[in-house]
Amino acid sequence: MPKDTLSSDINLGALKQLYYLIGKDISSKDILYKRLEQFMVEHMPKLNTNEDKLELFENMQLLRK
Repeated sequence: MPKDTLSSDINLGALKQLYYLIGKDISSKDILYKRLEQFMVEHMPKLNTNEDKLELFENMQLLRK
């Protein structure tokens, strides 16, 4: 199954849950940041609302501090 086909079937709530689950059990801020950054690159276009995008960007900023 192509990667894009699976991604297109996931609803926005599930995308946000996936974003948060990526960080489960990761203790290194740098590794977590890189994984979340990759998620953002792949899935950000699928988030329709600015509110959802802002929430994810704010979380990324917290990791950079």
